[in-house]
Amino acid sequence: MKSHAEIEQVLEQLGQQWPPECSLVERVQRGIESNLTRIEPKHLGFPVIKWLLATAASLVVVAAAWRAFHGDNTLYAQAIEAIKRAHTVCITMTTPADANNPAQLVRKAWYERGVGFREELGPRIRIGNQTNF
Repeated sequence: MKSHAEIEQVLEQLGQQWPPECSLVERVQRGIESNLTRIEPKHLGFPVIKWLLATAASLVVVAAAWRAFHGDNTLYAQAIEAIKRAHTVCITMTTPADANNPAQLVRKAWYERGVGFREELGPRIRIGNQTNF
């Protein structure tokens, strides 16, 4: 086994004997430069029609999300929507109580889709269907 001093001596001799024109660093740099090619970006090949369809689909999703989160959520709007979807509806209206008067029933209305309606407003009663009152 060789000592550290002997190894250093051998390396020093190899360094002195190495020809200056054969620098390993220069050979590696020349190899890198000769093999260097420009990397072109790959064209995605995304046609205009696909781009338009993707844009339209994303707009539909955004519009649906906007409608869901920013729609008219007032109690009145919810009641109107429920009445539109209902088969039968019964509505009663009262006046609130105050210091001199108790709460009073002012109006009653019944409605059945395809049959007709009945409405009581004070002493008056209205009955009707799609063609007659």
